[in-house]
Amino acid sequence: MLKQSEKDALVYALDPSTFDSEICREHENRRAVRETFEGFHLVALYHEPPELAKFRGVRCRDISTAGFSYFDDRPPATGERLIVLLGTSPQVCLVGQVAYNTPVMGSNGPEFLIGCQFTGRLRFD
Repeated sequence: MLKQSEKDALVYALDPSTFDSEICREHENRRAVRETFEGFHLVALYHEPPELAKFRGVRCRDISTAGFSYFDDRPPATGERLIVLLGTSPQVCLVGQVAYNTPVMGSNGPEFLIGCQFTGRLRFD
């Protein structure tokens, strides 16, 4: 179940006009404030149509109105497009683009911190 701050971040990500950009501006010149967003969510490379079998569970780190970051042992290339399923049923399905992947030392050994910028939303009717 998503916490209220996580739900708010998703609403803002889907409709950026719902927040005041001056209030959300951080000292490091980010476009939006990041919120902790721990938990496992589903990510897949974006190929049309999306295949459910291609989604993998990844451990998320944080989220903002502009994007999110997660940990994975298999980093996608910078610029690669992703489909992200957030939350539980009904899930929010967002499209993003990999902005960076940085090697880090995780609790189980080397892994990558992947940053993804949201570029849109998919709706399944």
